[in-house]
Amino acid sequence: MMNRTFHSRIHAQNWLLLACLLFLTGYAAWQRHALFFGIGLLMMVVLIEQMIHTVYVLSDDVLTVHTSRFRRDLVIPLQRICRIEQASRRLFGWELPARMLIVYTTEAGAVRYAAVAPQHPDEFVDCLRKRREKRLTKTTNA
Repeated sequence: MMNRTFHSRIHAQNWLLLACLLFLTGYAAWQRHALFFGIGLLMMVVLIEQMIHTVYVLSDDVLTVHTSRFRRDLVIPLQRICRIEQASRRLFGWELPARMLIVYTTEAGAVRYAAVAPQHPDEFVDCLRKRREKRLTKTTNA
């Protein structure tokens, strides 16, 4: 079976953070604060890199989360996934429309989790479920 790639959804919070960083970096340039200007530029580069390059790749055996070139990939074996929950974010008591999926895994008796935000979460869950079922039937038949 071929690898399936899902791109990350860019939430309004990311755009708001980018706008704030742009404003503060512009203000630092206006006031001629080279240190704050450099820090702001570096933070904007890292944020844009994460916004653009985050993808979730489903292969036959693993779910790989490529976040950016500055961080290591997160590799989750499909047989260790125990459940997937849909979560939403809250801001001052209001529920934001940003939908995220929490992938729970078991590793050495401990439960760990990873938050993923694909553009099409329903397709992502369906594809993940099909690959897990196929993997489980393959291991039981072998």
